[in-house]
Amino acid sequence: MGYEQVRRLTPALVYCSISGFGQTGPRAAVPGHDVDYQALAGVLAPTWP
Repeated sequence: MGYEQVRRLTPALVYCSISGFGQTGPRAAVPGHDVDYQALAGVLAPTWP
């Protein structure tokens, strides 16, 4: 289901797309998650006991 189909059902819908590493650049197509960003920023802490 795309934006146009959903919009017909819910006109107030806010539809967005985000990118973890930006829209352009060497990592634009790389998937990213919170743990990736923490590791790259140097703040990833171990969570084991």
